[in-house]
Amino acid sequence: MKNNKITLGCDPELFLEKDGEIISAEGLVGGTKQEPLPITGEGHCIQEDNVMVEFNIPPSNNVDEFRNNINLVKTHLKEKFEADNISLNYSASAMLDKKYLKTEQARTFGCEPDFNVWLRAPNTPPRAGGRLRSCGKMPATL
Repeated sequence: MKNNKITLGCDPELFLEKDGEIISAEGLVGGTKQEPLPITGEGHCIQEDNVMVEFNIPPSNNVDEFRNNINLVKTHLKEKFEADNISLNYSASAMLDKKYLKTEQARTFGCEPDFNVWLRAPNTPPRAGGRLRSCGKMPATL
């Protein structure tokens, strides 16, 4: 009999907020999709994704471990930005000021192109043109 072990993981994105304004995480977080910044030696990492903070957790064996892994990273991020009066914002989407959207990173969506089976080639990654940004929303509390 095959042992099918199921684990839980996630890589949510969050906005940053300062003085009531959604701000870009670019240059504030560190880490990239290709080289996430480890915050523990156990698989908890943070990185910049477009104008948002993204984080990864190690595979969790149960719901309590999943919750603890997420809360560990959220606590790390809260402490990281606390001195600068920056908070985590759990909105699914936000309109950002144009001043945050001038860089190549702020105009790039996604980390890897997906594959078009009919053309047998990668799809062209979408490019951001407006002020709206959206993220893989997660609840403020678990």
